[in-house]
Amino acid sequence: MTTPVELVVPGCAAIASLVLLIAGGRLYRVAAAVVAAVGGGAWGILLAPSMPLDISPIVLGASMAVIAAVLAALLARIAILALVTLSLAAAAPVIAWHLTDMGDLRAVANDVATAAAEAAPPPAAVTTSLREGSTSDAVVAVARYADEAGVAVAVAMRRAEAAWSAVPVPARALLVGAALAGLLVGLLVGTFAPRTCAAVVTAAIGALLLIWSAASMLEAAGSTALRETLTPSVMATAAIALAATGLLIQLTLTGRSGRLKAA
Repeated sequence: MTTPVELVVPGCAAIASLVLLIAGGRLYRVAAAVVAAVGGGAWGILLAPSMPLDISPIVLGASMAVIAAVLAALLARIAILALVTLSLAAAAPVIAWHLTDMGDLRAVANDVATAAAEAAPPPAAVTTSLREGSTSDAVVAVARYADEAGVAVAVAMRRAEAAWSAVPVPARALLVGAALAGLLVGLLVGTFAPRTCAAVVTAAIGALLLIWSAASMLEAAGSTALRETLTPSVMATAAIALAATGLLIQLTLTGRSGRLKAA
């Protein structure tokens, strides 16, 4: 049965995603603070039962939400710069591979994808230990998302290690060099065009966050019929469309605001 608290995390995430999509480029510090406040508050509710002192989950969640929001607002620009540089560092090796004609990239990509998929644990490996013995709906709901996040990080690390081992050895030096070059370009672009980079990053994150929150709400509500239609290809297409729409809105609003100030 779905309880209202199970919809709090995806509901707050949906609100934060709309802020990122519509005004993330200009209000990226506010958007980052909203997203961090959601995560910090959820984590505080989760930790409250295990604290040595008898602290209310609401009080601890609110305190951690404020701390996370302040830190996110201060570090938002650094985070956006890091995302831009990492994205270009990931794209540069693909471009270098095509320019140097190192071979069939699709075959190598299939080998890498196969190795990464085989490194992932089965769905049964997802732990639920954080939720065992808990009678609080808030802890149950928040811990479920914490479990999923922890497993996702562990799976990503195992997949990355397996994927790198599947890359041909002669091409590794080229890929590392291209990644470093992309990293340098990302630093330059992020430094001299921070607002445009903020619009791109926040639009992409907002689209992914909105797709995730919608899918989580449908899952919590037990809407299996609609969930079955949300295949990975459909979700990827929707995320790209949402990101493009959000970027267009942000760039349009930014340009209009700039013209009004100039006038």
